[in-house]
Amino acid sequence: MDDQTLIVKKKRGPKPTGIGAPVMVRLHPDLLEVLDRFIAESGPEITRPEALRTAFREWASDRGYFKLGE
Repeated sequence: MDDQTLIVKKKRGPKPTGIGAPVMVRLHPDLLEVLDRFIAESGPEITRPEALRTAFREWASDRGYFKLGE
C-alpha cells in the first residue's frame, strides 16, 4: 500500500474578523494600476482590500458621510 501525504493549502490574506460583509468587486486594469501605486506609496505590508478600505474611508470622511475614528 502506498503512503499518502496530506497537503494542507494555506488560505490567502489575514484571518477574517467576522465583522462586516464581504463585497466582491472587479477593477479594470487602469484602476488596479492606481490601487497598486497607492499601496506602493502606503507601504508594502498593506493589502489590496485594506488599501480599498482606507481609500473609501477617507473618501467618505471627506464628504461628511462619517467622521474618521467612528
